[in-house]
Amino acid sequence: MTATTQKLKTCPASDFVNLETYTSDTNLVISKAEAEKPYVGAVYRMSPLAGGGGEFSTVVQNIFKAVPDDSVIQVSLVVHPDHEAAETFAKGKVHGGHIVQDLITRHTKLVGSALSVGSLKDMPILNKRTVVISLAIPSKRVEDEALENAEHLQTEFLSNLRDCGFTDAEVLDANKLIGVYRLFADIFERQKDVELDQLVDLKYQIFGPDQTFDFRDSRIGIFNETTHCTAITCKSYPENPFHGIMNLVSGAPFNKGPTKEGGGQRIETPYILSTTVRVANQRKEWTRMESAIKSRSVAQNFPIKLGVEDSNAKLKDLLELKKQAAEDGNKFVYVNTNVFLFGRTREQVVRAAATVKGTLDKLGFDARQVRGNGLVRWAQTLPLNFSLNIAKKLNGEAVMAASEVGCLLPVYGDFLGNVSQRFSTTGAAYITRRGSAHYFDPFVSNSNYCGTLVAESGAGKSFNLQYMILCDLAEGTNVVLFDNGGSSKKFCHAVGGEYNEFGCSTGYRPSLTPFTGLSDDEFDAQQETITALLVMMAYDEEKPDSGARIAANEAVKAAWGQKGNEAEIPTVIDCLARIVESGAENKVPNQVVLAAANLIPRLKAFVESPTRGVYFRGPSTLDPKKQLTVFELASLGDDEHLKRCVLFCCLNVLMTRIKSVSGRKRIYVDEAQDLLKVPSAADAMEGLYLKGRKAKLAVWIIVQSLLKVSTFPAGAVILRQSAWKVIMAQKTEEIDAVVAEKVMTAFGDDPYFGRLVKSVETSKGFWSEMLIMGEKTYEVARLYVDKFTATLFSSEGDDRDVVFKLMEEGMDVIDAVNKVMGDTKSRRTEWMKKFLNMCTDHDNLTPNEIINELKELL
Repeated sequence: MTATTQKLKTCPASDFVNLETYTSDTNLVISKAEAEKPYVGAVYRMSPLAGGGGEFSTVVQNIFKAVPDDSVIQVSLVVHPDHEAAETFAKGKVHGGHIVQDLITRHTKLVGSALSVGSLKDMPILNKRTVVISLAIPSKRVEDEALENAEHLQTEFLSNLRDCGFTDAEVLDANKLIGVYRLFADIFERQKDVELDQLVDLKYQIFGPDQTFDFRDSRIGIFNETTHCTAITCKSYPENPFHGIMNLVSGAPFNKGPTKEGGGQRIETPYILSTTVRVANQRKEWTRMESAIKSRSVAQNFPIKLGVEDSNAKLKDLLELKKQAAEDGNKFVYVNTNVFLFGRTREQVVRAAATVKGTLDKLGFDARQVRGNGLVRWAQTLPLNFSLNIAKKLNGEAVMAASEVGCLLPVYGDFLGNVSQRFSTTGAAYITRRGSAHYFDPFVSNSNYCGTLVAESGAGKSFNLQYMILCDLAEGTNVVLFDNGGSSKKFCHAVGGEYNEFGCSTGYRPSLTPFTGLSDDEFDAQQETITALLVMMAYDEEKPDSGARIAANEAVKAAWGQKGNEAEIPTVIDCLARIVESGAENKVPNQVVLAAANLIPRLKAFVESPTRGVYFRGPSTLDPKKQLTVFELASLGDDEHLKRCVLFCCLNVLMTRIKSVSGRKRIYVDEAQDLLKVPSAADAMEGLYLKGRKAKLAVWIIVQSLLKVSTFPAGAVILRQSAWKVIMAQKTEEIDAVVAEKVMTAFGDDPYFGRLVKSVETSKGFWSEMLIMGEKTYEVARLYVDKFTATLFSSEGDDRDVVFKLMEEGMDVIDAVNKVMGDTKSRRTEWMKKFLNMCTDHDNLTPNEIINELKELL
């Protein structure tokens, strides 16, 4: 393998490598640049932090207290294509039938296609972020004592790394270290395991004979004829760097706003953001410091003024630096930061360089594009490859106090979800704003799998809901969906589900009697829930009479004692009548007796109604058979009271039935907001959640307004019982109120959370965002789907009806969607032909002129 520099010098790439040997038992590596002291060190690899990080600054500062001058810590954030994302998403998704598998295959291909720059709108290349940290100590001689001291220091350092949040930090052996070197040189390619030859020197086993590094261009080099590279370096640092500043350098966490507040741009391509910190010669720096302060403190009467330095400002900075370095245990250090940007084309790296330079400048850095020494800087960034002499020649180090460098170390990334490739299934895959895969599986939780999905109209709720169900089905989860608008009908039929419309012309009128099939133990556990359901049936939006719940509960228990699991609601009414009869002799009115007397006509009116009573007569007949069952409530019309009772009683019966079903189980309740507003719904929901948790069931409620739901008693129950909250786009004023009133108490005092949840938005036709929030974590991620899946998922427009009509006529769902997509393309093609004819015949534009005008608009 050869490297060619700007001066047309060609040399083996091994000339740039300073690694000499390693210890196989302790993973220490010895490196030595020509005519310099050797370094003994180790390299660590880990996932970046998704938050916190303050303790890492302390770890670095404490390490510097214990090491000699010229010791080096290098921290590199390597952002490279995530070649494992597609297979990670598909892992364990082998169930659900051929349509489900077809959709999973399409989404797997979509994830794989995101490895190309620009393949997904408004999204960087699908990437994986890896933090690589090396700690190297200079040594006069590499002897047993030096190795033993190094081993103790590195062991302590690794322990401290894990304690401050890098829980998966691992020390790299020589094989894995070579893999990191190869990644730095070939960042687009999937890296393979390395096997070292014990008979060949380490430095000669890193790069192959067919690889080339061509850096004849002063600004842009080319690795292996396929990967372009340029570098941005920092000549100076912000006057007041802040915690998290390097997180902003690595890409904007927000879609809009000033760069300093998290807006700005994102880096489209792979890159390496690296900061090197070297312990300065303390005696030398103190001497220089005193001299510099003295020269600016004494008046100098020169006839002319040289340069444009603001002496007072410089003196202030020097005095502050002196004060910091004088603190106990603090030291002077030299700091250098470089960003290496990679692309498949020259244009890609030029755009990426402009993005990074602009971001750095707006954050207060003095950023410059590297000219002429990019390959040397890249070699300096390789772990444990630092050369003291080269660092001095580059003259790119800034001096500061060790206590101040922590915020300049790039150790941040996005929260990547609650599951990963290590799990047998990976749930739903989303992509964070900065391009990393985020995997979400609600069943990976401490026994509470329930959640709430919130989305205003048009935010992409229907797409996300169907996508979540798709992933459930593919992983073998049994799913029940309560819909209230028909948006899931097409999807349900497409994947072979069971679709039931209450009260429609098909006559789906199952009995929902709550006693059927219960054992004594089950009744004891559910009697309170059954009571709540009957109170809801009797009062709906009215406030129940004092004593009504007690009367209903006594009647429910009496009905069970009388007929067991053959009891029905008329049995309860008879038992209420006995309570009234038994209390007739009491001269003083009893509230329970009065309430029982009032319950009787209310329940009778409900169950004897020709439209309502049909669902509550006889033994329960609800018994879904398929993996996906949809119950459509909209066909019950405008009778909100009936809808509410059908929904809650159906939930209750299903939870009893589904308990015996093995594996994962999830119930979704869509468009539920108006059905939850009555006070009586709170007790019913409380009981249903308790019942669901015992059955290891995930109950997910989907609503449009988080603020509105939080004002309902049942809404408070739902939010409290939901371990997960998925919040899609909401109106700004609504989120302001949610944050102000601390509806979500877990992060109510976190200002970043408030800004993030308010920033969630949707780009219709391209992507929809959501904030996925657990009990201790949160992250914004996006859902992308391919055009075929979007057509199938669509709950709007003519395409929805056309696809379903073709399916009803017997056409396979895949053929139906393809036909609709093909017809749409044909219409688009005809329109484009007319447009092009107008441009060429009427406006006399050439094809290139047309293309250029279109590019200006895109």
